[in-house]
Amino acid sequence: MIAACSNEPAPDDTPAANTSCQQERQSVPADTPIFSQNPRQLNFIGNAVLADIGLSAGGSGLAIWSTSNDSPARLYANKVEILDSGNQSLPSWENSVRVDSGIDEPAFSPAFSMEPCGNAILSWQQGGSSWYRTYDLEAGWGNAMEIDTNPSCSDISINLDKTAFCIYVQATGDYQAVYSRSYQPPSGWSEAQRIDNPAEQNAARTSIAVDANGNAIAVWLQESPDLTDIYLGLYRENQSNIWANRYDAVSGWSEPVLIEHLDSWNSHAPKLAMNMDGNAYVTWTYYDRPTFMSNAQTSIYFNNFSMIAGWGNERILSAGNEINTSNISLSVNALGRGIVSWNSYHWQNLYLPSVTSRQFDESGLFSDIQEISIGPVWAASTGSPRFFSGVTNPVSSINDSGQITTVWTSPSFDERLFINTYTPEGAWGDASLIEGMLDATSPKIKMDRFGRSLIAWNRKLTNSSPPNVWAMTTP
Repeated sequence: MIAACSNEPAPDDTPAANTSCQQERQSVPADTPIFSQNPRQLNFIGNAVLADIGLSAGGSGLAIWSTSNDSPARLYANKVEILDSGNQSLPSWENSVRVDSGIDEPAFSPAFSMEPCGNAILSWQQGGSSWYRTYDLEAGWGNAMEIDTNPSCSDISINLDKTAFCIYVQATGDYQAVYSRSYQPPSGWSEAQRIDNPAEQNAARTSIAVDANGNAIAVWLQESPDLTDIYLGLYRENQSNIWANRYDAVSGWSEPVLIEHLDSWNSHAPKLAMNMDGNAYVTWTYYDRPTFMSNAQTSIYFNNFSMIAGWGNERILSAGNEINTSNISLSVNALGRGIVSWNSYHWQNLYLPSVTSRQFDESGLFSDIQEISIGPVWAASTGSPRFFSGVTNPVSSINDSGQITTVWTSPSFDERLFINTYTPEGAWGDASLIEGMLDATSPKIKMDRFGRSLIAWNRKLTNSSPPNVWAMTTP
């Protein structure tokens, strides 16, 4: 049974007041068996790679993945419903379905987005063209449709009205420029429009998000002109900065703006999120000197766009004196509360890494730095409440009630998967091991309005075995 979907605010006594989509919990229908293996391998063809996942407010989810040993490569999807059975929640999985165009050409570069009511859009490249499919929570997948011969979306975002925005880079002369197009049912796609800084400098790492009213924000990296760094006495080539542009649902795209003014070395890996009201949040990694130099330090920076005040000033989130503050995760709920998490190493002690986070509220006020990767699992293994070894790939998800779940992997624990949760009452639990999951990489997580999560990751049983895609749900 499909959960009803409403955009109206919930009563204050519901689990997620003012949430973006009021789907209710669903129970296992009487005399209906469900396949609830948890975790579950999604592919039964080797060399599968996870692309993305989505989960609705009521617990309906999709996992998108690709195969590389098929000839040609193909795209697949698995649907899952998180259903209540007695006093527990179980996943009901459907078998994988092929979701690319079906033509005899490789399908690659998928981009996927699901809105809170469970409707979604998928784009990819195949046969020299960009393609897309829409997904309706009740009707399922629509037909694969060709967009044009431009590159496919590097990122895509859909809202409650099924309006979607796509962003990509395309060669323009001797450099890469940023383009965007929008999708509006039933009329389809608009013409592509260039939205970046018109200076002839390469752009990359594009992201886009759309709010409930059809306004959008795009961010990307773009090289700055070459210059000489007087302080270090070095020639600095192709410094990268973070740029943004905003689409107004009435007037269209504005002019691109520089949203960080750090006059030193490169910024990297911008992450973008947006709440329902159109407020946007961006975080990125910043290097204070070239990465080939000894003691190069990185920091995590943040900026936000307010519908009232526009863009603010960049702010540093990390403690400084850190290296490898990569793998940033940014998650924001419909109300504008969010979390930034990352893995962090310190020069003073390279053997003291951690999964680190800071939360922020609707006004942009940040909490203190909090370490997530602590607990009895570490103590049992190392004699310390801290884990003296690598942590990688942290990723977090926050729902409209303020519940947070974070997962990450650990190289020194055979790439096992770990998890920690933060309750609305304001406390992290103890980090725990998801038992049995060896060789896990690149995890992804989404949470529904009741605090239940869909987690998916890549997994190799041995160094020589092909990768597979696994997934599980949490109660």
